[in-house]
Amino acid sequence: MFTEGEIGCSFLVNPVITSGKPFFGLNVQGGFKTETDISVAALAITKPFASLKLTIANLNKSLPLSTVTLDDAARGIIFLYNGIVGPIDGFVQAIADSATDKSTFSTFLFDRIYVALYLAEQFIDVTPKYLSMVAAFSPTIGGEIKALVGEIQVIIEDLSSTMATFEEAVTGIWSNSQITPSSIYSVLNKYRLANLIGALDAFSYQMNTLKGLIADVISAITTADASMSTYTATLTTAFASLDNSLSSSYNSITNVASEFIKQISSSVTKLSTTVDNFNKQINAFNDDIIKPNATAIISLTSEFTFFYNYFMGVLQPNSEEKINSVAYMVTDSVQTAAKDVLYNAYQALNNAMGNLPAKASTCVSTYLSPMVTSLSLSIPTMASCLNLLDAPSVANEQVALLNKLLDDRLTYVTAWTNAISGVTSSSAASVRKTATLKLLAETPSGNIDVHQPALAESYSIFAQLVSNFNSRQNRVVMCLTLKGVDLSAMVISASNGYFGCIRGY
Repeated sequence: MFTEGEIGCSFLVNPVITSGKPFFGLNVQGGFKTETDISVAALAITKPFASLKLTIANLNKSLPLSTVTLDDAARGIIFLYNGIVGPIDGFVQAIADSATDKSTFSTFLFDRIYVALYLAEQFIDVTPKYLSMVAAFSPTIGGEIKALVGEIQVIIEDLSSTMATFEEAVTGIWSNSQITPSSIYSVLNKYRLANLIGALDAFSYQMNTLKGLIADVISAITTADASMSTYTATLTTAFASLDNSLSSSYNSITNVASEFIKQISSSVTKLSTTVDNFNKQINAFNDDIIKPNATAIISLTSEFTFFYNYFMGVLQPNSEEKINSVAYMVTDSVQTAAKDVLYNAYQALNNAMGNLPAKASTCVSTYLSPMVTSLSLSIPTMASCLNLLDAPSVANEQVALLNKLLDDRLTYVTAWTNAISGVTSSSAASVRKTATLKLLAETPSGNIDVHQPALAESYSIFAQLVSNFNSRQNRVVMCLTLKGVDLSAMVISASNGYFGCIRGY
């Protein structure tokens, strides 16, 4: 850097001569035009990207795109474009301006170049992350862009070295009172000058190629986004259409649970009411035979009811939980199977969109669009597998067993009732003794287990309920598996057909 005194001195020693040619702060006298060649070559580097301004603006407005991959790719391209029209353009503009500047001190000009160079290098250093986003969408074009940016980085490094050489040469002769082309050539031979222009031309060529690749990938992104938006909306609608049928099926199955629980509660109420009526008859006796035994008799009948209620109390919540869990699991199985198919379809479509030749619309309409249409019609039908569950049929089978068990319990109550049928407090003592013996013989404490084995049927009811539902549930899962395999095979077939088709482009 120069001191204030040196700057003042330079104006005195080397005043600006307006008739000369500029060259990085120098005023060159005589036939010299290299500065123009350098400036033109530098300005040509980013010029092609002006034509992409509107395209990039439209792409930016359309964010976010229909898929994460497409959205990332678009953001990667926008970042690359902004870096080119920003830091890269600033760097080449600094070279172009400096080459045609004869009124600014050379050191200041090169300082500007180095600052711009630093920003350009910073941009290049962070591009790999964004190029990976592009490559994730289109490995082919993304790979080409990545390779091209690597070559551009080498050119920028070469220009950095060249600028250092130019700075050293120019600042070595800036104080000469008379600077001529010969003065320039004495410190920068024609080879070095040509090397700079050649590097700029190579830079321009690579950037022009890069511009074409960026235009191609933007076209692919917008085309893919339009297709994916349509496909995604179609498949999303198809998946959403499952909601009504699944909700209806879920409610239907849980209603079966409610009805089954009502049947259990009804049986408990019926037995309890019948036994209570019998107990009232026993309590109505005020004689010297039945009344003294009333407490023992009622204790045994109450114990009889207690056991039934206990077993039903176990059956009720377990049955309700089982049926409700079946309702959840089978409807969830349908959603899961549909999601698996959609995931496979999404992956296939996403992969296809990343390999989308500009003229391959025929391949899309021949293979991808029909696949999406077919899936959108098939996915809602996956809910039909739930018909194999037939929850009411499973529950009704167990309701029949429940009623059979209740009838068995009521048979005992009927026997007790028959034992006192026609017997009153004023009946003959022998009649009342016989009735009492019958009641105590039918329900002795020591023989209570004799009357209870049938209650084990309640465990059988639950076990059969579980077994039957598991069996039906397996049928549902098998149905969904087969449908899923068929639909996934359709996706694979369409994908293979598509990639076979695009090889022709």
